[in-house]
Amino acid sequence: MTSVYAMRIFPFFLALLLSGCANPKDGGQTVYLFRHAEKVTDTDTEDPPLSPAGEQRAAQTAEILEDTEVDRFYSTRYIRNMATLSPAAIPRGMKIKPYEWHDWEPMVREITADAYNLRTVVICGHGDNLLPMIESFGCEAPLDSLGPYEHDKYFIVEMKDGDCKVRTEVY
Repeated sequence: MTSVYAMRIFPFFLALLLSGCANPKDGGQTVYLFRHAEKVTDTDTEDPPLSPAGEQRAAQTAEILEDTEVDRFYSTRYIRNMATLSPAAIPRGMKIKPYEWHDWEPMVREITADAYNLRTVVICGHGDNLLPMIESFGCEAPLDSLGPYEHDKYFIVEMKDGDCKVRTEVY
């Protein structure tokens, strides 16, 4: 009798199990947006490295993301931007995918078009492109602008079912 009962409920449990495995992601996306950390300012180069304060902030960025499963990192090709995300990406064995600071719209389209595989994404940008990116994802920018030395904020954009929410965090 128990084997007949088990045979009747087994297909039900198998279907339930397989449906859960078929799509483990719920379709939502989270995008972390960081401005590059503080850069060296007493130099003539247009692509300066991080200052000691910037190196500390890059380490803090890695700490913020430590328990987060990241699917992809994006950054402009500038040394300061790559160095801001490297402490988070390198220990995971992940590469940082570059984008052009002035032509970031293709990156946003790539992220939103692949919600299944790009569930959690981290972007390192600049003071003049992060807020427009937030708007491109469908959220209202939480600030009017970022000041030239405002490196202590990052944004978390959460998108699900056509809804977009953004949080501003300070670190």
